[in-house]
Formats: sequence, structure tokens, C-alpha cells
Amino acid sequence: MRSTGLKQGVAAVLILMAGVLPGRAEDIALVIGNRNYTGAADVAGADRVVEAAGALRDRQVGAVAGVDLSQAEMRGLLAQFEQMVPLADGLLVVLAGRFVQGGGDTWFLPVDGDVPGLTGLASQSLALSPLLRLLATAPGRAVLVLATDERDAAQGPFLHDGIGPLDVPQGVSVVQGDPKTVARLLRDVLAVPGAPLDGRVARDGGLRLSGYLPEGHAFLPGDVPGGGDPAALEDAKARIDRLETRLEQAERQAERAQQSVQQAADALAAADQALWADSRSIDSGDAYRRYLGTFPEGRFAADARTVIRDIRDEPARAARLAEEALKLTREQRQEIQRDLSILGFNTRGIDGIFGAGTRSAISRWQASRDQRESGYLDRPTIRQLATQAERRAGELKAEEEARQEELRRADNAYWQQLGEGRTESALRSYLDRYPDGQWANTARDRLAQIESDRTPTSDRAELLAWRRAMSQDSEDSYRTYLRAYPRGAFMSDAQARLKEMARPDPQQEAARAGEDRLNLPTAGLRAIEDRLDKLGLEPGTVDGTFDAQTRRAIRQYQRRADMPPTGYLSEALVVRLLADAVRNILR
Repeated sequence: MRSTGLKQGVAAVLILMAGVLPGRAEDIALVIGNRNYTGAADVAGADRVVEAAGALRDRQVGAVAGVDLSQAEMRGLLAQFEQMVPLADGLLVVLAGRFVQGGGDTWFLPVDGDVPGLTGLASQSLALSPLLRLLATAPGRAVLVLATDERDAAQGPFLHDGIGPLDVPQGVSVVQGDPKTVARLLRDVLAVPGAPLDGRVARDGGLRLSGYLPEGHAFLPGDVPGGGDPAALEDAKARIDRLETRLEQAERQAERAQQSVQQAADALAAADQALWADSRSIDSGDAYRRYLGTFPEGRFAADARTVIRDIRDEPARAARLAEEALKLTREQRQEIQRDLSILGFNTRGIDGIFGAGTRSAISRWQASRDQRESGYLDRPTIRQLATQAERRAGELKAEEEARQEELRRADNAYWQQLGEGRTESALRSYLDRYPDGQWANTARDRLAQIESDRTPTSDRAELLAWRRAMSQDSEDSYRTYLRAYPRGAFMSDAQARLKEMARPDPQQEAARAGEDRLNLPTAGLRAIEDRLDKLGLEPGTVDGTFDAQTRRAIRQYQRRADMPPTGYLSEALVVRLLADAVRNILR
């Protein structure tokens, strides 16, 4: 626990006692307590030695002292002490903090920075050997006191924590111990005139003494307080010990109180985190408001207010989150779009992307069923949509089959009415009404035969080439004919047809562009060809490539479905063709 009375980073404090005049001998002291380190372990109680040094003031001892000093502050304080040494009668140096040993010396560390390497110690820390040489200038009245904890660990290959062997000059006394005991020694012995620094002190306080230690030796000469009465001295020391014990008990109670406060803070933070997690899992306005009611200034209070505002500004938020939780695949989204289209709600594309068109279609479908118009779906509504679309697909299929049967009857009736095409005029009349009818190929074959019978034998090959061009009815087929017969009998007809094809037809161009926008994959095109083939419309080879025969089959289907016979696919046409495909959404 860090001291509240002496804060980290406090600059050196210069304490010069009144009555100190130039040229006058005096007792002086250098006292440093470094407790709070940034690059090494803290030293508990190191600041107490500076507090205890206040007892020197009563004995007219001049002192320079500081707490938690940086490298620069320590050097400044040492320079002040060194200037005072020549005027001193007695010298006292007290260092409490972190020490390292290595390179034949012991080094006292400032609180700033990491532990330097061996080569950096001289410039970044305080060596004890120069201090011992300063103390040697006052033999018999010089004391070095070193205080640290019991930390003992290696600091790299050349350094080690702690105080190493010292080369103590003649006449210098050395005391080592923990910071609390050293603080008591400073106040009860070193600051007391005539108080002996001897073996009894070491035994009672657990200190280690070395160097100059004659019997009865004291740092401050003079009589012991109480008129030299040893009993009075012992009584004073006992009272001080009792006060010290009470101080230590108070410090321990303060530490326990601080620990209890920290435990309460940790428990409160854990409760904050747990309630926020519960609120997130519920994800409702009420849940977030409950969180704010409990922790109005909690860690997640700002997030809770933001989410509450989002919920208020997005009425369909719960529906959106429910749909997102389904994690629908693109294929499943396409099935939903197709179902909506079958039911007559245009999604403006069956691409698996739920844009504004799809959301609008969902809202209109929900309105048709008296549901809340959120524009989002959940599992039950997806099942309802699929069931309704499947039922409508069956109805469309039945309607289509009935319409096809009616068209077949009308087609057959007209064919019968024309005498089954026994005359050229009957055949042409039939093809005018039913160019893609079920008897159209028969009518064309018979007309071709009639024309062949009227054509000289030498011209029959050209006639067959022309028939192939007309049956394919494409730019390539007419150009193939013209390359074979550049001056043929049908040259003018072929050129006229090519000009007609080159001339843009707005309706046809719009239909072509609409099919391009569908961007159907080859698998989809094959599915459409397969469906046309099953309907008996003869689209040609099912290979995903639309040729003239496929276009004719599409036109036939469009006529049957009362759609414009463009020969090109539209979204409505694709939906109807594939309306009875197998569905697999969330079953």
C-alpha cells in the first residue's frame, strides 16, 4: 500500500536547521526514502525514514532529505550534502529503497526508469563507495544506514538485488535493516543524544551492525534524556514502541479497508457485466431500461442509451433481428422471392438479395393476410408463404393445362374445318392463324412439297436451302443461303428479311433487355428448356442455349399463357414455368 503522506515524484526537500552559520561545525544528515519504483518492485515503508528524520530537527541536525527521487533529484540532493560535508562535525547518511550489487560495488537506485545494466549503473544510480569516502572525513562521528526489503533476485548476468559486501573505512559505523526498523532506529537512537549504537540495538531491533562500533558509541554525543536516568530512557522508548505499534495497527486496518473497497468495486463491476450480458441476450427496450435503472452510470450505460434510441427509431427492429437469426442462404431467399412472385407480389428480381422491391413485396403480402407490415419474415410466416405459393402454383398449373387443352381443341377444330390442309390455301390459312400450332410443321412440309412440285428439278436444292433458312429464321441462316445462292430466286426475300431483323423493334428490344437483366445461369436455362420439352413444345436440345427452335417454343408458351409472344423470358414467365418446382425452405 503506497503512502498517502509522501507522494511519488515529490522533489527533494531541503531541511536546513536554524542557527547553521558558515564556518561553524555541525552534525548533518542525508536522508532518502525511495518507495514507489516505476521499473522495479516497490519497497514498502521506505518513505518512513524521511518522516523519522524530522526528529533530527529537535537536535539541531542539518539535513537534506527527499522521497521517491529521480536520478536527477538524487544527484542534486547529493551535491547539496557534499557542499556541507567540510563544515560538518558528525555525518549521517540514511538510504532506504532498492539496491543492486555488481561490478565490485553496491548501487542505490532512483525511482524512475528500469534497472540499468552494469555499464549504465554509474550514470543512472548512486554508488555507495563515494559516499563511504565522504563519511571517512568524519571518523568516529560517521554513520551509514541502509534499509531495504528481503528481495533477492538476479538482475541479468552481472547484477543482483540487495546490498553486497562493503569496504567500510576506518571510523565509519554501518547499520542495515528493513525500512520500519531503520525508521525506529533513526528516531529512537540516532536522533537521541547519548543513545548508544551497540549490540543491544542490533539484538532488539533485528539490525545488522558493522564497522566502527566501540562500546557506548552514539551518533549524537551528550547525556541520555531524563538526566541520564536509564529507567526514564527505557520508559520513553517503551512509550514510543507502543505508539509505533498503534501506528502499524492503524496502517493494517487501512490496508484491509482498502482491500474491502476493492473487492466491493470488483463485485459491482462483475454485476454490471452480468446484467449487461443478460440485457443483450434479451435485446429489448425494457431490458436495456432495467440495466440503466440499476447502473445509470455503469460501464455500458452509453451503449444502453444508444440501443434504446435505435429501438425507438426502428419499429421493425425485433422483426429484422428475428429474420437475421434465421441466417437464410441465397437459395432460400430466391425461393421466397419466387413464392412472392407466384402470388402476384413483384419482388423486382429473383436474385436472393432482399432489396427495397422484396421488402415492399413482403409488406404487401403481409397486408393481404392482415399481418403486421414489417417487411421481414420469421419461420412461421415463411412456411405460410410457401404453403400459399404451393397452392397457387397448383392452381396456375391446372389453369395452364386447361388453357392448353382448350387451345389444342381449337387448333384441331380449325385444322379439321380446313379439311386437314388438303389445299394450298387451307394450309396457308392454318399457318396464318396458328404459326406455332400443333399442325404447323405438317402444313409447312405440305406447302414445301407443293412448291417443290412446281419447281424444276435443277432448282430443288436451292428450294431446300431456302426452307432451312426460313425454318431457322435467323440472321445466320439467311446469310448462309445468300452465300450459297448470291443470285438465287429467293435473294430479295432473304435480303428483305435481314433488313427487317436489323431494324430494331422496340417491343422485341425491350423483351431482349428484360431477359438479359434476369442474368439466369446455364442451369436455370436448362431447367426452362426441360420444362418446355415436358409441355410438348419441342424447344430442341436441352443444353442451356436458346436457338430459333427454343424461341419458337417460348412464343408458343406465351400465346397459351395470354402473354405477348416475344420469344424472350420475363420474370413472370420464369415464375410460371417453374412454379411447380420442388421447394425446400425451412421444412
